[in-house]
Amino acid sequence: MSIALLGIVLLQSYWINYYLRLSKLQFNHSVRHALNDVSMRLELKEKHDLGFSELFPQLNDQNFFGELEIYEQISASTELQRSEFEELPKDSIFIERKQVFYQKNTMDLSSAMAMSTIWSQQKFGRRPLLQRFTPDYLDKLLEEELENRGINLDFDYGVFSYAGNVFDFIQARDDKNDDKTLKKTAQYLVSSPYKVALFKNDGLHRPGQLIIHFPNMRGHVRSTIWGMLAGAVLFTGIILFCFVYTIQVIFRQKKLSEIKNDFLNNMTHEFKTPIATISLATDSIENPRILNNQDKIKRFAGIIRQENRRMNKQVERVLQMALLDKKDVEMRWKQIDLHNIIEEAVETLSLQVERKDGQIRTKLGGTAAMIEGDETHITNVIHNLLDNANKYSYEKPDITISTTNTDKGIEVSVKDKGIGMSKDALKHIFDKFYRVPTGNVHDVKGFGLGLSYVKAVIDAHKGKINVKSELGKGSEFTIYLPFSVNT
Repeated sequence: MSIALLGIVLLQSYWINYYLRLSKLQFNHSVRHALNDVSMRLELKEKHDLGFSELFPQLNDQNFFGELEIYEQISASTELQRSEFEELPKDSIFIERKQVFYQKNTMDLSSAMAMSTIWSQQKFGRRPLLQRFTPDYLDKLLEEELENRGINLDFDYGVFSYAGNVFDFIQARDDKNDDKTLKKTAQYLVSSPYKVALFKNDGLHRPGQLIIHFPNMRGHVRSTIWGMLAGAVLFTGIILFCFVYTIQVIFRQKKLSEIKNDFLNNMTHEFKTPIATISLATDSIENPRILNNQDKIKRFAGIIRQENRRMNKQVERVLQMALLDKKDVEMRWKQIDLHNIIEEAVETLSLQVERKDGQIRTKLGGTAAMIEGDETHITNVIHNLLDNANKYSYEKPDITISTTNTDKGIEVSVKDKGIGMSKDALKHIFDKFYRVPTGNVHDVKGFGLGLSYVKAVIDAHKGKINVKSELGKGSEFTIYLPFSVNT
């Protein structure tokens, strides 16, 4: 997938760059054709204005004048860009119109063109370029020809004279005619690739050339690909987003699968012990020597009842989590004394802590401990937090549970000096089925549902839970419960 995505990006980059080069070539082609047409129109207007029609009366016919214009276009273009016109097919419109011109006029066309050149030289001699046309007319022709080709850019242009090797005329786009602007514009025009000879039919003594410069040419060419570039970026972004999202989903599903497998293994282990105990007690009761001993029967019956209660408790925990997730669990709201619940939980757990030579201390500093909540679920929350503090401690647990009041509720803190958790583990401790790695402590059992259950119960009571932990230094869980869930 990564290779395919990289390939798509590289291909798009290649085609965008190719399209950019193609747009630039097309722009250059359009500008050069526009300049050729401007040069041709200047020459044709001169011939028309100086009375060339007196020698050739048929020029008064507009159709004939159009045919002559096409022929001169063929001649000029063939002279400047012969390689392009050599490839024209024989049925080209230029070839066809040229043949029509020959058929309509008995005069030899080459003679007519020669007469045109002689007449022009006799009429004008070597007069300056700006006496053969006006700057306003040139400006009009440039705008028309460029606009016809879809080029609407600001441009500078100048008329360069071969006779004096200077610019006879320069027009800057900002209409400034000061020396600094004209000098800078002249530098741009000299290096511009857009040039065309003027009055090419003057023979070897061509008077000069027309040069044009586009300051914003690069921006114009690049603007033609913005649509393509935006589309490429958009769709590449979508593909990249889907790619990243897919990878995240794959890793998330892989991790979830590992967590669920771990849950199934733990559940099997948790159920295997009581089932084996129940099976052993049942076999013992069936023993003929036990059947007549009521005390032993009661003892084994008690063991069966205790192990059955243990399995029911585990199943109930899983079912309660499912109900809490669906928000289908029914809370029995009433006023409860949180300090009483804490003291009972501490008393229950103290035996296990003392068995490991540890200690559990209470600092019930909260003056107001009555809250609105479900007694069963809140009791389970306190038991879970204390039980985790005991299980994830070293050989001698050191646990402290304390309370403090806030403006609208009470905070309960359960702090231990156990193995602690890494930053990565802190991100997942409230996920279902997730169990914190215990390192060298191998007797920690459970389904990985305890803290996710605690979080769900606290959320149902509109409270909050925070965790602070550091590897090797212990953890501190702080829960906040409001006095009333309706506030």
